[in-house]
Amino acid sequence: MPWPPSWPGRSDAHRTGCPRGSRAPPVSVRVCSDGHELGISDTEAIEAARAEAFSLLRAEALTLQRSILPEDTFQPEELEVCARYLPGVEGTEVGGDWYDVIPLGAGRVGLVIGDVMGRGVRAAAVMGQLRTAIRAYSRLDIPPAELLGLLDGLVAELKDEQIVTCMYAVFDPATKVMTLASAGHLPPILVRPDRPAILVPSKVGAPLGVGLGVFTEHQISLEPGALLAFYTDGLVERRGVDIDAGITACMGVLEQPADDLDQWCEAVLGRLGPSDGQDDDVALLLVRLPCTDAAIDGVERMEVPRGIRSVRHARRWCLGLFLRWHLSREVADAARLVVNELVSNALLHGRGPIELVLRRTATMLYVEVFDASGHMPRRRLASTDDEGGRGLHLVASLSQRWGVRPAGDGKSVWVAMSLSHVP
Repeated sequence: MPWPPSWPGRSDAHRTGCPRGSRAPPVSVRVCSDGHELGISDTEAIEAARAEAFSLLRAEALTLQRSILPEDTFQPEELEVCARYLPGVEGTEVGGDWYDVIPLGAGRVGLVIGDVMGRGVRAAAVMGQLRTAIRAYSRLDIPPAELLGLLDGLVAELKDEQIVTCMYAVFDPATKVMTLASAGHLPPILVRPDRPAILVPSKVGAPLGVGLGVFTEHQISLEPGALLAFYTDGLVERRGVDIDAGITACMGVLEQPADDLDQWCEAVLGRLGPSDGQDDDVALLLVRLPCTDAAIDGVERMEVPRGIRSVRHARRWCLGLFLRWHLSREVADAARLVVNELVSNALLHGRGPIELVLRRTATMLYVEVFDASGHMPRRRLASTDDEGGRGLHLVASLSQRWGVRPAGDGKSVWVAMSLSHVP
């Protein structure tokens, strides 16, 4: 076996042998640059080479994992977020723990925590595949249970049998509701102001890769100041100690006051982070609903009646709201055009009750129109002779982003507009 390149006293030649007639174990003799012969037993040389190889593999896996995990966690406007990843203690292989924060439509946020069973480069590579897949699936704006179902099929198709636990949650700032689905993952911890920490009650599905592929969702309403902690088992599990004891200890730390989420993260990891009794890696994701000024963060809803004056009525309702919100004339005019187009489309092509929702934050205006039809509109290229087909192009030109997503048995068409300027 070649000498590790970083071995002290490395030379270009070495030989193995033992003095003739001696009962001493074989010795590996190396000639140093000054002509001095250095001897170590074969066993020690092999152990040193193995240790060097393990260290190199661990460094490669850690580099791969850190290149996949986000360098800067996405910071939503209406949700405070703080995350940490820590590898296991020195001398252990890197695992497949990960987290992610994903911007979705209409200011909604996707939250991910997961753990690929196994260690080393393979676990880190699989983790990278799953993180990319979740980001791609999240672009469809589908419910958490449906997303986990797609991910379960992907894991089942991997060459090596893999077992993965994962939780995917979506926060809707318009309703302050968090929707969660779990594939064998530990339940998050919820801390409400002036109340003890609890585990979020939810039905946990089978881990990904088992092949069952059936997941359920659970919803919780968050009040201002509420904190949610998502974590992997490396944070709360120790050899010879019941995992419930680790979860209880984590809940106790989160119940203590802190100035911000960074301080909470440091407190949790200081109490439960990597130590001599723990060899697993750790992912921790904390989110908190801030206490915002109602004058800045406002949500208004309108039930749109069906009739020839419905669109005009919706425009007038919006005008009064924009004046109360002190929007600029430019933004208000552009938003009224967007409302006109979305409500008209819902009346012409949708069905059932129609709801118009307007939400203002410090920097953005969100327009959403809900109806009971599952038909998803999409932009098409209208010919010069077509009388219609240009409305969504107008919406796209006036907004930062727009899209459509399933909502109950129907759909929501949403538009995000900047309060500072119109494109």
